[in-house]
Amino acid sequence: AAGGAAAAAAVRGEVLILAALSHPNIVRYHESFSDDGRLYIVTELVDGASLLDHLTALREKGERLPEERVWQLFVQLLLALRYCHKTAGVVHRDLTPANVLLTADGTVKLADFGLAKRRDSGSAMLESVVGTVIYQPPEIIKHEVRRARPRLGPARAIARATHAGHTRPARAEARASHMR
Repeated sequence: AAGGAAAAAAVRGEVLILAALSHPNIVRYHESFSDDGRLYIVTELVDGASLLDHLTALREKGERLPEERVWQLFVQLLLALRYCHKTAGVVHRDLTPANVLLTADGTVKLADFGLAKRRDSGSAMLESVVGTVIYQPPEIIKHEVRRARPRLGPARAIARATHAGHTRPARAEARASHMR
């Protein structure tokens, strides 16, 4: 059960990273515990929905977020990412609208650090393709060499998709329309 051991190590890694983070735009960690061989992670309850669910609901009604609201969300997301990258030395690696939660009062909460890595854990993690591929920068997908620092391509893709009222980045929307 090497796969089980690797999965358990990954979850423990997520707990260690999440427990070290403290920012108003990141889901707050409370505790973790094991029961019957399973590890449970307790975080703050976010009373709201994911950005993906919010955009989907708006799209079904033929509506879009006002540009001012898009900027408000994007700034909060960037503040969370800046804290992760600059202060905590953590790269999220799975930034998607599904992992951006919106509270009932409109606060952004970055969630799901299951693929996150510390920047000091080796350069390979900055070159590996993990997470949701349509939100990955092209240089990662093409396995091109890049600077050993996180990029904001996925955040930009989320902002553009949010402004356009899409649930996926524009390049994914274009590819999907060509496949139809």
